[in-house]
Amino acid sequence: MLLNVLRDLLRGVRHRAHADTLRPNDAGHSGVVAEIGRLLSTKQFQRALEMAGGALAVNPLDATLHYQAGLAQFMLGDAEGACLQLERTLELDPRSFESRVLLGAVLQHRRLLSAALASYLDAAALRPNDAAVQGYVGNVQFGLGRHADAIDSYERALSLDPANAAVHSNLLLAMNSLPGLARDALFEAHRRWARQHERFALPTGQLQPVDPDPERALRIGYVSADFREHSVAYFIEPVWSRIDRRTYATCVYDNFPGEPDSTSRRLQGHAELWRRVASYSDDELEGLVREDRIDILVDLSGHTGGNRLPVFARRAAPVQVSWFAYMNTTGLASMDYRITDAWFAPPGDERYYTETLFRIPCCACFTPARESPPVNDLPALGNGFITFASFNNWTKVSAEVISAWARLLASMPRSRLLAVVQGGDDPNVRTGIEQQFAARAIEKGRLEVCATRPLSEFLRLFHQVDVALDSFPYTGGTTSLHTLWMGVPVVTLQSIGETGRCSASYLRGLGLEDLVADSVEDYCNIAQRLASEPARLQRIRATLRESMSRSPMLQADETTRAVERAFREMWRARVRGTVCR
Repeated sequence: MLLNVLRDLLRGVRHRAHADTLRPNDAGHSGVVAEIGRLLSTKQFQRALEMAGGALAVNPLDATLHYQAGLAQFMLGDAEGACLQLERTLELDPRSFESRVLLGAVLQHRRLLSAALASYLDAAALRPNDAAVQGYVGNVQFGLGRHADAIDSYERALSLDPANAAVHSNLLLAMNSLPGLARDALFEAHRRWARQHERFALPTGQLQPVDPDPERALRIGYVSADFREHSVAYFIEPVWSRIDRRTYATCVYDNFPGEPDSTSRRLQGHAELWRRVASYSDDELEGLVREDRIDILVDLSGHTGGNRLPVFARRAAPVQVSWFAYMNTTGLASMDYRITDAWFAPPGDERYYTETLFRIPCCACFTPARESPPVNDLPALGNGFITFASFNNWTKVSAEVISAWARLLASMPRSRLLAVVQGGDDPNVRTGIEQQFAARAIEKGRLEVCATRPLSEFLRLFHQVDVALDSFPYTGGTTSLHTLWMGVPVVTLQSIGETGRCSASYLRGLGLEDLVADSVEDYCNIAQRLASEPARLQRIRATLRESMSRSPMLQADETTRAVERAFREMWRARVRGTVCR
């Protein structure tokens, strides 16, 4: 969700001159500010920073230059330096709306969520009718697990700007975590998104003619902001590295506004074409996809941050497909297919999708992290007590989930809970979580709240954990797979849709269906029973990695061949003027 803030800032930076701090009679100064803006908008961040530094040596009290330097530093990865620049900006110009927004983004990136929320709220006070900043407020509230507040903020933003597709997507993402929401209601909410934004997405030109050869080589386009160190990479890399590139060309539309990381650079080696499109408007990206003559365009974002669904709404390619990145329908009539499997979308689920479901044996092939440490012995054997843990994104953790965990901890007085939380190193965030458990009679000494961390450090945390507790109704995805790979069983509560079946599908595939609950009471009982069986926990820990290695979810060759067949059948149907069933 931070991606939307960065994209908005970069798109507007060329025109952002802080009119209240500029000196209109100083043409030289205005020209410098404009040139720095041009460098920022074209992602020449190092040059922009150098030029801003030189200008600040002459004009050290210029708020605009400090803002531009702060934006450049942030985009270059220096979040602390950016904070210092922005604090100086606000000393010079306390009413700078843009600086309040950027400071909120920097603090959000640093996981200082309570401070980020305060900065966004300050910006909202300056411009109460700015829809985007209301959406930014909602994003941080969602990150803090304040689902109802987040939904209120998103709805306020949409009342101000009904055409804001990104905020509307964030609303849908938050709704996936609402306990008790009927699936029919959630599906209708996705259809409302489509009806609202399809009318703003009229195609800008005629779709290119289809070459009628059903067996020709195809150009497959993939669109996402997550071709980097992100869960998407763990699933797409095994396919890209094995796909027949002579027959299925990989063309990538990377919507991430920041600098590439090592994962991005590695993924680029699997692509025939790699375009960075974060600064492109929907019209421009639609035109680019058509110019590149993409045959099948694959969405790997859904309604998550940085998506480009409005481009899919315009019918940018002859065949359009959604895949694993978002565990629900897009709601778009123009999205032809969803690649899935019978675990995630069993027969009978068709009515909850606008897409035609194209089932393959296993729809997502996982690549374990290269830096995965060896599995250790069960910690409880040495500790003398059970350590439960939550590793899921805290946006998925509702008050109902915390109540279930508190009930479990109360039933096992010597147990403890480790919670990995975005913003867990923020004292206000930690205190808020401790207070939620204290209200349920669990003292803070039984909790350890720690911050998210780089993957290698994150994986070592599993050496402290005996049993992982899943969130609900939005269960774990990639996190559950990391957990299982580290030998730690996951207790899950299966609920509606793909979001509610994700962990359950993995557990059933590994023969651990007895860890899948169908009620909160069952969830607590299963976790308590499992925690009371250290011998079984040790057996699971010793064998789980080998079991995963043999399971379909790690058979990359088979999944890749199935995806190739899916693309071919979709294309043949397009040439025939029909739909695969």
